[in-house]
Amino acid sequence: MPNSSPVIGKIFGIPIQLHWTFVILLIFSLISPVLFAYIVLLFAFVTIHEIAHSVTAKRNGVQVKRIVLYPLGGGSLIDMNKMSPDLEFKISIVGPLSNILMAGLLGILVIFLPAGYISSFVQLLFLVNILLGVLNILPAFPLDGGRILRSFLQSRYKRFRDQFTATMFVSKVSSVFAGGSFLFAIIYLFIPGYTESYRILLSISFLIVAFYIYAGNRSEIYSSYVNRLAARVEMKDIISHEYAVVKPSSSISTLHKYAREGVLKPVIYRDKERYFMVTRVQLNISQRPPKNAPKVSDFGIEIPSLSYKSTAKDVLNQIWLEQSPGAVIRRGNAIIGIVTRQHLEYVIALHSSQKI
Repeated sequence: MPNSSPVIGKIFGIPIQLHWTFVILLIFSLISPVLFAYIVLLFAFVTIHEIAHSVTAKRNGVQVKRIVLYPLGGGSLIDMNKMSPDLEFKISIVGPLSNILMAGLLGILVIFLPAGYISSFVQLLFLVNILLGVLNILPAFPLDGGRILRSFLQSRYKRFRDQFTATMFVSKVSSVFAGGSFLFAIIYLFIPGYTESYRILLSISFLIVAFYIYAGNRSEIYSSYVNRLAARVEMKDIISHEYAVVKPSSSISTLHKYAREGVLKPVIYRDKERYFMVTRVQLNISQRPPKNAPKVSDFGIEIPSLSYKSTAKDVLNQIWLEQSPGAVIRRGNAIIGIVTRQHLEYVIALHSSQKI
């Protein structure tokens, strides 16, 4: 989960996190100073790419939770719910444009550098930014180009005004790109005139692209289906009134009475204007809790709160955006119920048997 990834800093109030797999890649790259410098600069460009998305979204009033850096790129957790096609187009296209801009600046720098090792290294970075820009503009999910194409279709053609319809069309285009990349990976293994290592490198590169597009496309399809189903679910179907409210200063021993009742109630507490759900607690009800038991606040995870007027789709989107185990439903400042992620997914799964 992104919440478990280390935060390396913030920009414009947006946390930037390193996924644990990227940390491993950085450690591995220490075998060579050149490789380490290349990896660091590569992900500096990926970070700039994601910052371009996030800042554009934030300036247009869209909620941005965090930027997470992965070994194969980066991702921005942006509230896509109720976003207009024109705004999605604007947010999506600035990422590839930022890489093209960086390539232009590096190209100008190369002109003034004397021929040599540094010049060759800058040329490599120039090519990397060109590759990042061109690759991300391809009209396939999960690349920016897939969202650019979807928003373009929604804006220009009536038959694609519904996001679900546009997403399904782009998913077919994405499958073509994934299949084409896989086919090229096989073909390059048998092309004469290239060294064996060069053919293998190209084949692996196309396989990675094919897998990335295939996996991202499946994820986008799943997300689209789930959102479609969530739009048909009513709040009364997902809200639960079975929960316990405690004070953040309460001892964890207060949870024993709920455990002894044999009822697995979610436990929440409020700290000023923020709400938390108690998780990661293992209770042994056969033993008396120690006198110096920790507080419930030591086991709390912040969860979002939404108005009871919100839709199930709003709740689903906020839980996904926050990577949260649930959400508080309130009327004004009063808690009237909660929605757990597990129950929400269960209700949506029940609706999946119906025709979409």
